[in-house]
Amino acid sequence: MNTYVLSINGNRAMNYLLKTGFADKYRVITVSNVYEASQELKRNDKIEMILVDVDYQTEECVDFVQHLNSSLMYSRPVILLGSSQNKEIAEQLEGSKDVRELFIKPFDPINLSKSIDGFVSLHVA
Repeated sequence: MNTYVLSINGNRAMNYLLKTGFADKYRVITVSNVYEASQELKRNDKIEMILVDVDYQTEECVDFVQHLNSSLMYSRPVILLGSSQNKEIAEQLEGSKDVRELFIKPFDPINLSKSIDGFVSLHVA
């Protein structure tokens, strides 16, 4: 359980589900906004993957992902989560350097876990 995953999600219930659902596999750090996420990235260099829910603070999330793309220090693989109403915004971000995949809600947590495993193993290799 050495893989640290940062979840940025304004929905506390979703953060709780991710944290408890993946507790046996990852250390999920949950924050409710991109400002807290920035602080966490500064504090914890063990974070290997970032989950960003674009349904909350959409504009700030877009800016955050663009910041990650331009930063050598904070660049991490990103998986986007979003509803069908924000699919267009998420698809635009999907072309960003750090964005690896997009999951439209509702999504299968097993597929999300497999995706995280795949990107983390590539990063470690």
